[in-house]
Amino acid sequence: MLPTVMMLIGLIGVEDRTTPVWVAVDQAELLVAPDDASATTHRLAKGQRLDVVDEGPDGWLAVLPPPGSFSWIDRDAITIEPDGKARVIEQRAAVRPGVEGGLMPAGVWTIVPRGIELELMDLAPLVLRQADGTRRIFYAVRPPRGELRYLRVEEVSRVDPRALGREGDASEFGTVLPSVRGRRRLASGSGRRVPAVDPDFVAVGPPVREVGLARWFDEELGRVESRHRAALAGRLESWSLEPVRRAYEELATRASGPIEREAIALRLRQLERQQAAAQAARRLRELAASTQQRDAELDSLRRQLGKLATGAESPFEAEGLLQRCSELVDGRRAFLLIGDDGLSTIYLVAPPGLDLDSYVAARVGVRGDSRFHSVLKSRVITVRDIERLDDPP
Repeated sequence: MLPTVMMLIGLIGVEDRTTPVWVAVDQAELLVAPDDASATTHRLAKGQRLDVVDEGPDGWLAVLPPPGSFSWIDRDAITIEPDGKARVIEQRAAVRPGVEGGLMPAGVWTIVPRGIELELMDLAPLVLRQADGTRRIFYAVRPPRGELRYLRVEEVSRVDPRALGREGDASEFGTVLPSVRGRRRLASGSGRRVPAVDPDFVAVGPPVREVGLARWFDEELGRVESRHRAALAGRLESWSLEPVRRAYEELATRASGPIEREAIALRLRQLERQQAAAQAARRLRELAASTQQRDAELDSLRRQLGKLATGAESPFEAEGLLQRCSELVDGRRAFLLIGDDGLSTIYLVAPPGLDLDSYVAARVGVRGDSRFHSVLKSRVITVRDIERLDDPP
């Protein structure tokens, strides 16, 4: 399982165990977490190289942040050394990936320990105003060792496209990594993903992190948000969000002020809308399945009724070889139907307008009204319909 909240100490040396891949589509999205609903830090050009640290079984690749990546750290968590480096002075400081447009995504993805040096980047600080009128300032730093980014495995190739020549395309040589099932798919011929649902609907928390949150609360909230994002993966009707609701409610009991309580209330409102949508989707799928079954049953009944109405599917009253005979039944000329066993015989009489002579010496099936004739000691059928059962000569 690819990590979404990573301890820096546990990932020392990951740069030494990387595998190169190259972006195989235009505008591939690099995300802050292995979650389609997470923030996009970059949109990558086709052919750009990335270094893979880990390949998850669910179709995600964990890669090192490419050149130009940046992250944010709270100014109060660092001190600026004479050489211009930023040294962490807190026991555990949170570092959040920076996204396009200079924003900071919600959640904590990397924790760095005290004493770690970070390289400041030439970007304007991010200033967030808090509810009490004070400001919280974040500095841009180069992503610390151990911070990762994520993208889908189907969007990369293991072959450098430059090695294939000017006309080469890695996908033509079967070098694109195996495709996996995921909510984001490539639109045919476009090289762009088609989201299954509105990204705003599957968002977790506000676009910009709340200010004024206690540090311990901010970290705990980030962990619950990660569970929330993971629960939103997959098809809408499969979302199971009740455990996430309980986690938010438990954290709300430990909130120390109105800012923390409002942060939880906001996420619970989002979750409530998502739960309602998932329930509606499940009900719609059930209705669709039952409707399809009913439609199939009705269609079958319609076909049967249509055939019965024309007599095409009603069973024959009798089958056999039709022969002429000299008997009269109720004053009408009769025919003899010899059964397939060659022994049983039935007398047939036809109403006016039905000619049985053309069926003589043929094997036929007849439908009609059957009765026992006491004088002939045999069944008599007044024929309503007759069908030839063998090929005409």
